[in-house]
Amino acid sequence: MGKPAPYLFQKRGVYYLQKRIPQQLVPKLGRVIIRKSLRTRCRTTAIKTAGPILNALDREWHEALFTIPDGVSVMDFLTKPRISEPTLREATEAYLEMKGKADSVKFTRPIELVVSAIIKQSGNKSLSAYTRNDAIQFRDSLIKRKVSLATVKRNLSVIRSVWNFASREHGINGLNPFSNMNYGNASEAVRRLPIPSADIQTVQMECQAIDDDIRWLIALISDSGMRLSEAAGLCVSDIQLDTEIPFIKLMEHPWRSLKTPGSTRQIPLVGYHYGQHIVLFRIQIISSCSQDIAAITNANRITQATH
Repeated sequence: MGKPAPYLFQKRGVYYLQKRIPQQLVPKLGRVIIRKSLRTRCRTTAIKTAGPILNALDREWHEALFTIPDGVSVMDFLTKPRISEPTLREATEAYLEMKGKADSVKFTRPIELVVSAIIKQSGNKSLSAYTRNDAIQFRDSLIKRKVSLATVKRNLSVIRSVWNFASREHGINGLNPFSNMNYGNASEAVRRLPIPSADIQTVQMECQAIDDDIRWLIALISDSGMRLSEAAGLCVSDIQLDTEIPFIKLMEHPWRSLKTPGSTRQIPLVGYHYGQHIVLFRIQIISSCSQDIAAITNANRITQATH
C-alpha cells in the first residue's frame, strides 16, 4: 500500500493537488479550497511534486496568520478580535442598499456584471486583498473582448465607486487598486453613420407591402427616432391622435422602462408614421387589450381621413 496522500485526487487519470484554505484567510484569498493540476498520472511523481508546494503554502499561510501588523501591539494582536472587513460581494450589497436603488434592475445590473466578472477572475476576497494585478487583469480582459474605450472606463468607474464607498465605511487604509488605470489599447468608439433616406423609404415600402403587425412596428420606428423597446412597449393612451398635432407621449410603464430619465418625451407624428400604419398599430394594441369599441371606431375614422 502506498504512502497516504489525502491532498491528492484524480480527475480523468491526472493527479490534482487539493488543500483547504484556513478559515481566517478565506476573505483575503477569496476562495475556500485551492486546486492545482500536477500534470502527471504517476502517483509517486504527484506526491514528490506536491510536497514542496504544500510546504510553501503552509509557510505563507502561517506568516499571514501570525504576522503582527505595523502599529499593533503584541497583546492587542493576541487578545483583541480583528476588525471585520467586507468581501467584495458584501461591499457591493451595502453600496446598493445605501444608494437606495437595490430594487432597480437598471441601476444594479451593470454593477452586478462588473463585480461578478471580477469575482470570477480573482475570487470574492476582502477589499484590501485586491491588488493592482487584479485590476490590470480585469482591464486586460475588457480590452481582449474589444470593447470600446468608453466601456472600459465605465466598468472601472463602477468598481472604483464600490471600493471607495466600502473603504470609507470600514476605515480601510490604502490606495484603491482600481484607480488611475491606464486604458492600454482599448478600441475607440465606432462611429455609426446615419441610415440613408433611400434605404428608409425602401424599408417603409416593404412594410406597407407585407402589412402585418411586425412591419407596423418597424414602420413606426423608421422615422420617429424611437428605440425598438420604446415602440413595442407603447399602450393606447400613449398615442394621441385627437390633437391639432398628433403625437406619441413616450413614458415609463410597469412593463417597460426607459433607458434614461431624458428618454421621456413627446414625439410629433409627422411623416410616414402618421398615416395608416400608426392607426393600424393603435387598433392592434386596442384589440389585444380588449378596449372599448368606441376607441376602435374613432381610429377607423382617422384612418379614412388620412387616405
